[in-house]
Amino acid sequence: MPLSDSYLSLSLSSLTPVRATSTSARSAAVTALFHLDKSGIFHFPITTAIASTYFDVIRSPMDLSTMRAKAGRGQYKALQATRDDFELMCLNALTFNKTEDEYWTLARLFYNKGVALFAGFKR
Repeated sequence: MPLSDSYLSLSLSSLTPVRATSTSARSAAVTALFHLDKSGIFHFPITTAIASTYFDVIRSPMDLSTMRAKAGRGQYKALQATRDDFELMCLNALTFNKTEDEYWTLARLFYNKGVALFAGFKR
């Protein structure tokens, strides 16, 4: 489902659960997310050099490199956990950036593409 303008009402627990039976499916999801992030804004962690007030606003940062490391260590026991981190990453970007600015818009588009990606996995 596309992200509506009322994105802050998004509740991670209210989304349809996604399952996958293998670690390779969870790693494949993270790899696919890397490819979907054409702008690269989610590839690496945000630092204070990039956004000095980021950690004043965002308490649980997430990025694709961290997700790749977690998948590689087998920390994702279900695809839903991978999706939860993906959604957290997008929600962080939507929360921190001004509505309709470049990064907010990229995050919204990336979220919509990611939702479609996760919908394609076997439930």
